[in-house]
Amino acid sequence: MLWLKAKELKQRPSELLNIRLSNYVAYCLDEAVVFFGLQLEGMLDEAGQKPDKESARIERERKRVLDKIFGDGDDTKHFADPAVMFGN
Repeated sequence: MLWLKAKELKQRPSELLNIRLSNYVAYCLDEAVVFFGLQLEGMLDEAGQKPDKESARIERERKRVLDKIFGDGDDTKHFADPAVMFGN
């Protein structure tokens, strides 16, 4: 995932993709990737965070969040729908 790679390498996502069309395009991509990455990390952190839950339950909740964002293995979808992050 671009967010994790950019975070680990301490580089902007636009630099990793070698986007040099314009400063504005690079800025928009960087902002979108950072926003998505932070939202996803927050959702994963919140999933199953009750102290009395077992680790298997927490893992299932985290998987549910990832399936909601990236799909449930349906081969007909090829891209994640960003609007899913804002729905119930």
